[in-house]
Amino acid sequence: MFDPFIIYKKNIFKNQLLLRQFLKKLKNTDDMYKKLELATKFSYVLTVYPTSHYALSEIEEIYTDFAKTLPNVSRVNFEENSVLHIMTEPYTKGGHTRVVERWVEQAPSHEKHSVVFTRAENGEASEKITKLVQLRSGVTMLLPPDEHLVQQALILKRMASSYQTIVMHTHPHDCVPLLAFGSTDFTRPIVLFNHADHILWYGITIADIVAEFRTWGMKLTQSKRACARSFLIGLPQDVIENKTLISKHDARKLLNLPLDKKIILTIGMPSKYKALPSLDFSDLADRLLNLDDKNHILCVGVPPGVFSKWDVLQRKYVGRFEPLGTLERDKMFLCIAACDIVIDSFPMSGCIALMDALSYDRPVLSLECPVGQSDFILHSPAYCVSMDELVKKTTIILNSKMQSDIHLQSVKKYMQDETSAELWQERVKQLYELATMKHEIYPCSPKKADMEALIDFVTENNIQDVENIEDKALGHAFNEMLSKAYDSLDVYRFTMLKPAYMKIITDELTAILAE
Repeated sequence: MFDPFIIYKKNIFKNQLLLRQFLKKLKNTDDMYKKLELATKFSYVLTVYPTSHYALSEIEEIYTDFAKTLPNVSRVNFEENSVLHIMTEPYTKGGHTRVVERWVEQAPSHEKHSVVFTRAENGEASEKITKLVQLRSGVTMLLPPDEHLVQQALILKRMASSYQTIVMHTHPHDCVPLLAFGSTDFTRPIVLFNHADHILWYGITIADIVAEFRTWGMKLTQSKRACARSFLIGLPQDVIENKTLISKHDARKLLNLPLDKKIILTIGMPSKYKALPSLDFSDLADRLLNLDDKNHILCVGVPPGVFSKWDVLQRKYVGRFEPLGTLERDKMFLCIAACDIVIDSFPMSGCIALMDALSYDRPVLSLECPVGQSDFILHSPAYCVSMDELVKKTTIILNSKMQSDIHLQSVKKYMQDETSAELWQERVKQLYELATMKHEIYPCSPKKADMEALIDFVTENNIQDVENIEDKALGHAFNEMLSKAYDSLDVYRFTMLKPAYMKIITDELTAILAE
């Protein structure tokens, strides 16, 4: 059977071959400082470079081996009922920072919560976190940005040793915690909140527990990171009991939106809408806008000019398809209040935005995609297995208040059953009870059988160029192996990276190998 993604998979394989050579060079480098320097220089690019890896033991071992040579600066005693959250940096947008805010905000009053940023503060975002941790007797801290990585790690190690539990919310490429907690002389347990479950990240060797926000991510941790130390914690809802919910009418007046239109809202960063051949949000938008002249689509998070097909839609449906770019949070919530329905981003789904929409009594829909969905979406009527189903359900909701209300209440029940404040607090309590062990360093050995089989095939058959295999039977056999070796998530990761940036990474890795 023809695989429409075979060209992507060939490029993924070539990327893996180059990565394999780079990792071999690192392994053969005797100077530990040189190893650390190279690993750190490429820490970001290796997490985004499209391969089928979701953990890299060769990289993590460089940091944990180096960590064993550092002095033990840990404090002996820790404060009971204290939690230190580690972030690379906070954002005003996206769900990553919202989770930390809600984790702290909904914590029991007897717990102390502090937050440390490894790279940068961020104005408004860090100010809100600061206010929340102050209510929990904690502080916000920033590691000295001008200090060397090793010194930052030592500062973090000493700081963290005085807390009972450590929770990592760091960016996938952040290696400061790896160096800080990469030896067993640091004894406090490490919880890694797996907010970037769909890509490669660092920290699997130091995580005593991986806190998963959905079953999809837990399965990936077990299958592609070879780690069974997972605990399903879910996501915290926003606490809105004491907040005044503005009416749809008033929200539209404030935003200068038409009162008689059917407004469809979608929320997400541009990367969440980068199209795959069979998953293109502009195709959905075109169908919905063509179906009914009253349909109007607002896109929060994507500015005009990012996608050419979106620009075409703006010209085709003047005033009815509006990419709004990034908005302040209050204005984003106004958009939620003003809309009739929220449709999830794709090919990369969202989580927190859908929870916020449901909390503000707006129905939501989500299309099946390579990076999966939250459990409450997957199990509810909000989940759509095809574009046709998504269009059909959207049309029903927009044209029948009764059906809209039935759908809303059904999905809200699923969300409440799986993400209620009470359930969140109970799961966090269970997580802390599990995280009472002494910190350890864990082996990291994800399965690489498919990769090894491909390399053996290429070597045995003396294939020099996988793009142009002259022997048709050989080429067919190789393509069959590629199709099985890489799945839709691997392909999606490939499409996320701009070709120009991929070339830059490839050239940099090639240059290092030539030294």
